[in-house]
Amino acid sequence: MLASPVNQLLLQLAIADMGNLIFCSPDAAMALLDRGWLLPNVACPIIRFLQEYSLYASVLFQMTIGIERFMAICTPMRMQRFSSRTTIIVTSGIWTMAAAFAFPYFLHMGIVHHFCYWMNIGNKTKLLFKYAEFLVLYALPLVMLTGVYTVMGRVLWGSSETIASEQQQVAILKLRRSVVKMLIISMLLYFLCYTPIQGLFIMEAFFNVYIALPKWLRLLFNALSVMRIVLIPRKEDHLGVLDPEDYRPIAYLNITTQLSEIYSAAAVYFLFRFKHVLEPLFFPTRKYL
Repeated sequence: MLASPVNQLLLQLAIADMGNLIFCSPDAAMALLDRGWLLPNVACPIIRFLQEYSLYASVLFQMTIGIERFMAICTPMRMQRFSSRTTIIVTSGIWTMAAAFAFPYFLHMGIVHHFCYWMNIGNKTKLLFKYAEFLVLYALPLVMLTGVYTVMGRVLWGSSETIASEQQQVAILKLRRSVVKMLIISMLLYFLCYTPIQGLFIMEAFFNVYIALPKWLRLLFNALSVMRIVLIPRKEDHLGVLDPEDYRPIAYLNITTQLSEIYSAAAVYFLFRFKHVLEPLFFPTRKYL
């Protein structure tokens, strides 16, 4: 049912991913135009905060869903599953924690030479923050989710006969496998899309060298982090985690998300394709300092 913990968490994950896509689209469009920050100056810290806010929330919800599925599948008798009250508390805590993690972007982002960039923060402080961001957004989820999904895979696929004979619920086992398959695909896509940009950061931070890459390649690495949202499967009705009567609200959200993805992709393509036509019209005399 829709009120079950996993469905509530999947709903929150979809909202976070949709927010990440929407708030990353202006940056992608302006990067393709290569004309600096074109929005009002006050929008710079707000948009960067909202980007990171939704990104942190997405990662934390993925980790929470992994833990919830682990508790439901691997330790159903020893560990109490999420209740409705616990789910509400956890959801509120995740959104609050994500806001706290993203708050430095609101404080220290501003317009520097026509670009939205860090300001009023020391290089050492910024580097320490980026290390913490790497741990929270990449390293910790990688280790934790790999561990819990490995254990779940062994339980669901390694002892299927035992589970079926004990519970006599082959259909439920099948549905649980489908859910875990979707979550594993989601996890793999997340790390596949984030590994290039995080690997570049680690190489430059640890070896203290600047890796000269074409601008388009760096832009592609950043775009991959947004593309993961389009690639992640969202057909929860095929996973067996929703009853047909309860599917309509999340189906509406999925349609909204997919429409925003199509709109954003079309807008970015249009700006890139007709950049040479739009620049003389909108920026005929603009010069940089």
